[in-house]
Amino acid sequence: MAYETRKKSTKVLQKIGKSNLKKYDKKKVKKKVTKKKVTKKMTMKEHEKHHSKKHITLMKNLMKRGMSMARAHTEAMKQVGK
Repeated sequence: MAYETRKKSTKVLQKIGKSNLKKYDKKKVKKKVTKKKVTKKMTMKEHEKHHSKKHITLMKNLMKRGMSMARAHTEAMKQVGK
């Protein structure tokens, strides 16, 4: 039943002229929580005990941009301090 409805929806989308049909055909898959993510969260929790809120927010922003935790920490120490 679900396959047929998906098939019909792709036909409708083709008539409309949608070029990217792949995203409508994919099934939703839940992302697995990796050991790396859990370890990072635990490390940050431990780190928050010893540093200020400004320091932690700056570190989180730097890490979102792609910096490693150690580099983000040294940069936050230079800009904000402990």
